[in-house]
Amino acid sequence: MKKAFNSKKGGRYFSKNIIKEHKNIALKIVQFQLDLLLEGQEINQKELRLGFIVLTKQNQELVELNKQLTQQLETVVKESNKTRTGRKKTRK
Repeated sequence: MKKAFNSKKGGRYFSKNIIKEHKNIALKIVQFQLDLLLEGQEINQKELRLGFIVLTKQNQELVELNKQLTQQLETVVKESNKTRTGRKKTRK
């Protein structure tokens, strides 16, 4: 092994293999990191979709509650106006 490594051709071959191996490892690492990034983005998209669904549902509930409160306020205003009108009539 020493003789092959010490010779010019053997050393070059050995170096080229090491370089190829390091490049392959680096590429695998980069690919793995990209896969992780993509997976994270997919998870974030799913979470965003679910979040928007929840917000839409909550918004619908708030709209309904707002309608109910508006109706209650209208009833209170009508009753208050009736009471005022009744007081004014009794004062005259």
